[in-house]
Amino acid sequence: MVSATVISLALLPYLRLVAGHYPFPYFIKNGVSSEPWEFVRRSPAWPLEHFNDSNWNLSPLFDPYSTDVRCGEKSLKAAPETKVAQVKAGDEIGFGLFPNKTVYHPGPLTMWLSKADGNISEYDGSGYWFKTYETGVTWDPEASPAYYRLHWDASYITQFLFKVPETTPPGQYLLRIAHDQVTHTFNTTQRFVNCAQIEIEGTGGGSPTPLVRIPNPAMMFDRGQWIISEIYDSQRASAEAVASYHIPYEAVWKG
Repeated sequence: MVSATVISLALLPYLRLVAGHYPFPYFIKNGVSSEPWEFVRRSPAWPLEHFNDSNWNLSPLFDPYSTDVRCGEKSLKAAPETKVAQVKAGDEIGFGLFPNKTVYHPGPLTMWLSKADGNISEYDGSGYWFKTYETGVTWDPEASPAYYRLHWDASYITQFLFKVPETTPPGQYLLRIAHDQVTHTFNTTQRFVNCAQIEIEGTGGGSPTPLVRIPNPAMMFDRGQWIISEIYDSQRASAEAVASYHIPYEAVWKG
């Protein structure tokens, strides 16, 4: 089960002007939002003097081979000052944006878990990851004007949530959120990434699959984040083109 919070279409022109580039500073559990950066590792690119400044803009990540694509630029430096959220298997968890920001670039949004091999505050995300959530693209032939017929499901959303599978092995994890701005030009994807530090309680018993390393070469060559122009340009899009799209990387593990 997944859920998201959508904002009014009437506000879209305004939000395009004020949204800027967006981090995901809020960790959300069962409908309750944390303080910004309380459980989410803050990148030094979001300086302390702008700690709660929702008008500060975050630069996207471009290099698919950089370890920064795991949790954000040099975010491991903030790990010791970041709290660990206590989560139970079955809880609904996720991330929120600052109130005046929203996802507005075209592209898929995914969430991932990676179990720490020790203390989460020292874990750099170099272990294996498995996907827990994804959004893609949909086609509505009745939408008007034609621009809105192609709709990226993460667009103009302020919260992204999923239920932790009941059989998730207990332990400390990095919870990663990543929004990829897709393009039709090779290796020009913009990535917006953050990680929360969490500890999952439960009986476990599951074996999450498939497992991947982040980064890996597929992050450059997967066609889910490097798309045909008929999808990139909504005026040229078609039902057939949208049906051909696959969300990048691996399948969601549902327990």
